[in-house]
Amino acid sequence: MKKNNDFYLSQEIIDLGKKITELSNNEFEYGIGIDEKGNILEAITSKERKVIYIPIEYVKKINNGSFIHNHPESFSFSLPDFILAHKSKCKIYAKVLNSSQKQKEGFYIFIDAHKQNRQKISILFEKFFKLEQSKLYRRAKKGDKIDYDKENKNLEHKVWKKIKKRTNIIYLWIGIDNENRNS
Repeated sequence: MKKNNDFYLSQEIIDLGKKITELSNNEFEYGIGIDEKGNILEAITSKERKVIYIPIEYVKKINNGSFIHNHPESFSFSLPDFILAHKSKCKIYAKVLNSSQKQKEGFYIFIDAHKQNRQKISILFEKFFKLEQSKLYRRAKKGDKIDYDKENKNLEHKVWKKIKKRTNIIYLWIGIDNENRNS
């Protein structure tokens, strides 16, 4: 998982990310887990809604494993993503981005999120999320032209970058070619 002090993804995870992109057609949320022994689990999907419901049995199966999924409408992780990564004790919790999202193909990653103080991270997320929303509101009130679709997609990424500066959470962006930008 480490290479020259940077994190990199196995080809298996990159291939699963590509599979999720193909399956979802960027319309629905899909996820694929890998258990602690490296077995690939059955894909789960929202099918009729934008958000996956993940049964507790599935969460238990990804304990100490990995989980890769997509978000059709945003770039980074939501707070429920962090909570799932924390509860499941996933070693790697990834969200795949595809080129149709006007972003370079790659993954946002949490590494060992379960080692974090969940309550502290949740409080920081709520605080910074509200702060970023109020910045948008002030800009709009001032008369700035705002691309709300773009701003909303990047909102959570801005929040996680702030949390990363104030905690020791490992939150990264890794390109499909394993380029590491450290978000």
